Amino acid sequence: MAGLLVVGSPVLFHRLTDGFAYVSAEGWYSTLGRLLVLALVTMLPASLGLGMALPLVMEMASPSGRASAGPVIGRVLAVNTLGAIVGPLLATFLMGPFSGLWWSLVVVGSSLVVAPPAPD
Repeated sequence: MAGLLVVGSPVLFHRLTDGFAYVSAEGWYSTLGRLLVLALVTMLPASLGLGMALPLVMEMASPSGRASAGPVIGRVLAVNTLGAIVGPLLATFLMGPFSGLWWSLVVVGSSLVVAPPAPD
């Protein structure tokens, strides 16, 4: 679901801004308010979905029974940390310059949608 929200957020943003039209209002505060609502509507659902992913992965990876979950959770967090380091570097230096912002979001969101389920 988070992947679909990531892929759909640029489309929603495009429709809400009437084709990326300039967002303006009567004054500074009303413009700020419109931008805040636009950001919440387009980015909050995807952010919440992605924010729920790590605890879900930790729950799925933890062993059932009496085995210690510490080493497994440690590995999950190590991979998450590695992704938090490598991901922005790839996005900044490879994906952004070669495919642009919108297509990068489509690629990332699509990879979340087609990711294989966890083995049992």
